[in-house]
Amino acid sequence: MKMAVPSLSKDTLTAWLLDHCEKIIGGIVLLLAVWLAWGGLNAIRSQSASAELKPDKIAAKAAEAIAHIDRQQEPPKDKILEPVGLADSIETWLVPAEKDARKLVLSRPLFDELARRAQPDVFPVEDLRAVAGVAVLAVPADLGEAGGRPRPGSRPPRPGDPPAMGMPGDFGPGVEQADPAESVPPARIVPYVIVTGLIPYRKELDEYLSRFENASFRDPQRDFPLWSDFLIERADVTNGLEAKWERINPKAVAQAMQKEWAGVQADSLPAEFFLSPEEQPGLVDIAYAWPLPQLAMESWGPEAVHPWATAEWQRIVAEQAVTGIQDINPMQPLGPATTPFRGGGQLPPGFESPLGSGSLGMEPSLDPFPGADNGVNRLDFKLFRFVDTAVKPGHSYRYRVRLSLWNPNYQVPAQHLADADLAKTTKLPSPPSNETAAVPVPGMMSVLARTLPAEPKQRGTAEVLVLWPHEKTGNYALHSVTAALGGIVSVQRTIEQQENDRGRTKPGKGKPEPATELVPVGMLVDVMGQQASSPSGQKPSAGRRGKKTAPPPEPFELLVLGEDGDLKWTNPIDSEERYLLYVNTLPTELRGLPTDQMVPDGMSPESVFPPGFQ
Repeated sequence: MKMAVPSLSKDTLTAWLLDHCEKIIGGIVLLLAVWLAWGGLNAIRSQSASAELKPDKIAAKAAEAIAHIDRQQEPPKDKILEPVGLADSIETWLVPAEKDARKLVLSRPLFDELARRAQPDVFPVEDLRAVAGVAVLAVPADLGEAGGRPRPGSRPPRPGDPPAMGMPGDFGPGVEQADPAESVPPARIVPYVIVTGLIPYRKELDEYLSRFENASFRDPQRDFPLWSDFLIERADVTNGLEAKWERINPKAVAQAMQKEWAGVQADSLPAEFFLSPEEQPGLVDIAYAWPLPQLAMESWGPEAVHPWATAEWQRIVAEQAVTGIQDINPMQPLGPATTPFRGGGQLPPGFESPLGSGSLGMEPSLDPFPGADNGVNRLDFKLFRFVDTAVKPGHSYRYRVRLSLWNPNYQVPAQHLADADLAKTTKLPSPPSNETAAVPVPGMMSVLARTLPAEPKQRGTAEVLVLWPHEKTGNYALHSVTAALGGIVSVQRTIEQQENDRGRTKPGKGKPEPATELVPVGMLVDVMGQQASSPSGQKPSAGRRGKKTAPPPEPFELLVLGEDGDLKWTNPIDSEERYLLYVNTLPTELRGLPTDQMVPDGMSPESVFPPGFQ
């Protein structure tokens, strides 16, 4: 009989599971119960605490140990350990012994690790300031056949003039005596704004040193900061207008200077305060320290330099006086040459100047402080200065500057650069400097004051000396005006002879007398003190020692409201220098007034402190 072959069909398997399902589940439960029971019996048998680990036994051993410690006050001598000497053991770690350098030749690299060249930071001009004023510039001399300049107080002969005879007091044949206003040299009155700032010279040197001292590509001409052209901007902010910045073209200004300026005045600061020509290569006809135009009768003062430069120069002179150095005369100008424009040195390889090309006469110096020292200490800053004469009286201006350096990584091989793009640009511009405060440009009129032998006859009036441009010389001329408090101050001006349409003068009999007119230029606002040099009631009595003397008179001061709306304050002491320059432009009958005693009774101790003054 054959055995039945089990069927593995789906119906067969389902029937088998339904018949034996409860048996399978019961078997699994039984196996789990046996496994749990075996685990519990094994824990009871092998992991239960021994008799030595019971709490009472442990407490007894702890009490015995405490009692033993209390009985033994000092440890046994044979159990005391010897001192370890910790300080001696770590000394070799703190100061390792030097090894023979000859044994370490192969352990050191043959070459120092060099860094790749990075782009240096370019620092802006610091503490930018602006000062406005009016200057009397010298004009180019009108040279005649003899090549000389006309004498002050005379004019050259004009076509059609009759020959002049040599009379006493004349300047010679062919030259006639001019009116008093022509006793000063011809000039041009120009409003100006001088912008000064500080170039962070030392800071830039340190930046280049930190960037390129360990660079893989060294070039003395590149690893020294070389200043390129600068950008200066001006904004007209008259009456609170919003600043709209316009660029000033230094090259165009330099070309105008060569035509309009008669010369350049030397600076009163040593050359150490300025960037040398080799430190600003490629700047043809342009320099970071703009030259000063030659004045007709005066010299530039502190307004032409930055206050830092003035204070630093005074400090250096004081230090030299203490140390006994006598190689510098602080009264002698030691600045750059008096040529109006200074070119730069030759550009480093790979540079092409946008303002000119070729050798400019100098190679960049390897000394980080080129130029003559002249005993002056190394300075942290160099002076930036720009003279702007394209301004209008009565307007207010603000300025800002941005300098730039020649890129020291220009056309350097890429393997020496941290980024290959660093070799593409020619110049590296700095951030803009601070904006200057708004500076108002004053008008042409200037007011002076002087003392008189006696008070004006009309009470409540005072003499005002007005400096007003003269129509012939272009220079200033003094006008003596007696005005009442709150009255109008006017000057007398000559009216030019009118001409007809054909350019000929109107027909008339003889030469007409020149007509004049009064031009109001201001108003006398206030007067303080007495204008008389020896006012009545102030003279002391020298014969009586016990009598009290009157105090010195109040100084004389004037306050005038000019035509430009500015208040002009003056006194005889501040006016003395300019008064002496222009006193000859007054009529002859007014020059007899005191010119050397600008304060009451002069400046002698006897006048300031009368006899008997205690």
